[in-house]
Amino acid sequence: MRYVLEKVELVTLEVPFLLLEDPAAREAFMDMQRVRAAAYGADFGERYMPFDASDFVARHHLFYVHTESGREPVAAFKQVALATCDAYGLELPAPRIFGGRSPEHLEALSELILQHRRSGRNLLYGGSWGVRKEYRRNRKLFAQLSELVAALIADDVLRAAPATAVGVGMEPKTMRFWERMGYVPLLYRGQPLPKVAHPGEPGEEIVLISLTEPSPWALECRERQRQVLEERRSFPPRAPSAGAEGVKEPVSAPPPLRVV
Repeated sequence: MRYVLEKVELVTLEVPFLLLEDPAAREAFMDMQRVRAAAYGADFGERYMPFDASDFVARHHLFYVHTESGREPVAAFKQVALATCDAYGLELPAPRIFGGRSPEHLEALSELILQHRRSGRNLLYGGSWGVRKEYRRNRKLFAQLSELVAALIADDVLRAAPATAVGVGMEPKTMRFWERMGYVPLLYRGQPLPKVAHPGEPGEEIVLISLTEPSPWALECRERQRQVLEERRSFPPRAPSAGAEGVKEPVSAPPPLRVV
């Protein structure tokens, strides 16, 4: 399939739950589901369901390319803030991933959440990074998409500062990618958390990871991808409708700002 790399397009969709009446936002939300289902289905089949309730209140970053047959969504990534999950009575996605397999991970994350609630520091969970398999084969495109994810994580964390980003690293598939951005295994009683078996992929291991300061490489990606970030199409969250007065205005990540 032929496509134009210079035409990579970024769309950011925030809190889709508040955008259900917007046809373009609904289409972007469906594109996210198409991408993630295809990407995770290619790797895990039906053994792993790559969706949860937080998808309705997250900030989704979607990546499109222009092919001979038209505009195609090829990759997706999400960030969701603890403050948003609290506003809607939801948990951060990470505990669901580990379930009962690792009490250490759940305890470490619970302590981190408590610390951030007490201090008011922002806590962001980033994950669900997926690229449709047929587009992974092009190294140049895949490298650009990877740089864009690093740029977006750096941008979200810096604009939410002081902030901590958490995620799940998979060994050996993705751990080096996250480490290059500045992520390290979350500490439990002063020691890095141990890796545990991935629930849907035999032979793979996962561990909770955190980032408080983007690496020099992530900052370089942010600068190199400045034009894509500035030209993105954004769907910001709308105010809750009448009848949702008890729900605070959610913030899945910091409010939209220009890259500085």
